[in-house]
Amino acid sequence: MITGGIIADRWSRKHIKGRIFVPAIGFAIGGPFLFLMASTDIFLIAVSSITVFGLAKGFHDANFMPIICQTVDERYQATGYGLMSLFSVISGGIMIYVGGALKDAGISLSVVFQIAAIGVFLSGLMLFLIKPRNGNTDLKVS
Repeated sequence: MITGGIIADRWSRKHIKGRIFVPAIGFAIGGPFLFLMASTDIFLIAVSSITVFGLAKGFHDANFMPIICQTVDERYQATGYGLMSLFSVISGGIMIYVGGALKDAGISLSVVFQIAAIGVFLSGLMLFLIKPRNGNTDLKVS
């Protein structure tokens, strides 16, 4: 997370979407590694893959609030963060239930992780579509 924060802070000095690009790239990299972890029977590949995924996820976690501050009107930033946290917790709880239901239905945990990996990758691509409030996506305005 610290590395993701440092990279985002430095990149944002040169490009207004620097803080958005870091988690987007993290998810775009992390998703395939999560998929690889779920697809392999080789322990070293699985551990290496989940490690890369975990590091990439830190790039996203470090930039939750800075992205909200960059994209949401100041009057609604705390509400935005609260809503994001609410939906994160709710979706996490629902997915625990869904994962258990899929397991009970005979669907392997590997498939569940592969589906999640595709979602992570697509989320990373969707982050590239976020627009900062001032609309200027080329250079950061000082």
